[in-house]
Amino acid sequence: MVDEAKAKKKYLGESLDIHISSFAKKRSYNRRLSIWQHSAIVLTGAIITILSGLRIELGDDAVFDLDLITKNITLFLGAITTIIGAYKAFFNNDTIWLKYTMTCNNLKKVKSEFEYYLEGKKDGEIEITRLDEFKNKIQKILDETNNDWESLRLKITQH
Repeated sequence: MVDEAKAKKKYLGESLDIHISSFAKKRSYNRRLSIWQHSAIVLTGAIITILSGLRIELGDDAVFDLDLITKNITLFLGAITTIIGAYKAFFNNDTIWLKYTMTCNNLKKVKSEFEYYLEGKKDGEIEITRLDEFKNKIQKILDETNNDWESLRLKITQH
């Protein structure tokens, strides 16, 4: 019984560390992408607005047609904005970022409760039923995250 409690304690501690680290990395990745997407859309939109209203007269002896160049840049930026918007809508990084943040925080809470439970206890004093409760909490958090991710993917593919 002591060996089982010791093994489960080790497993839960390592499992929590691995999951927290994994979701922290995923959260950070999706946060960066979400911020980049928002920034890119705002920036390209602002440039398009400025270029659309920009009128520069160079005179008849100009070597190049600045108005045509401005129109082409505006068209190109409009296409880029559309592509970024489509990517943002499909991958939904901002929603995933928030979900992974909540998952990471929930796992940290379980880790804190787990460490508090173990504090000052010898391996022989650890109740296996309590360890099973921590395992079930972890699994519930992971299942909820997986279900939310699956629902998000289904919602996106149905549109």
